[in-house]
Amino acid sequence: VRVNGAGLAAANPFVTSIASAPVNAGGSQVVGDALAGTVAGVPTSFTIQARDAFNNDLTTGGSPFQAEFVNLPGALSLSTIASPVDNQDGTYSAYFNLDRVGVYNIWVSMCETTCPPDAFVRIGDGITQVEFQLLPGANDFSKFLAFGPGISEPVTVSEPATFFVQPRDGFSNNRIDNGNLISELRAGISLVTRTGSAVRYNS
Repeated sequence: VRVNGAGLAAANPFVTSIASAPVNAGGSQVVGDALAGTVAGVPTSFTIQARDAFNNDLTTGGSPFQAEFVNLPGALSLSTIASPVDNQDGTYSAYFNLDRVGVYNIWVSMCETTCPPDAFVRIGDGITQVEFQLLPGANDFSKFLAFGPGISEPVTVSEPATFFVQPRDGFSNNRIDNGNLISELRAGISLVTRTGSAVRYNS
């Protein structure tokens, strides 16, 4: 600061501090590996960085963010709402654990009802929603589904009978055989022998 060409002697130059502006949802951003996809029943999370309209990171909490996961092409009845944890440093952690396999849309916003466009948080470069794939978990033999004529119809002694096994995870999501299922079935599932109306289980 100078007066008539001369600098003020006391406290010159002056030091000032510029604080961030109020939170702006459209300027905030979501980051985290969970956005690329996860596995049914496995807890995971992503982080919201609150920013103002000038792209400055906020360093305090108190913003009412919420996240919504919608199982496509499902309706609202298939959606899950998560309230992110306020870390009190300008970041918010959204923890979730989904168990229905499929493609999900994630929205993060600062409103509880219909949102204007600027109320959504950016997920990636300029986008406000992202699709991610929820994959089935590990094989759970107790959830496997066996079906076919070898089970539902009478069979004849010494004649071949066929049935099918649909692999599933612990949440009854269908799985695709990874090539090792035959050996796992032989080791872990009992054979069933039917004699008349009786059923005998042989390990």
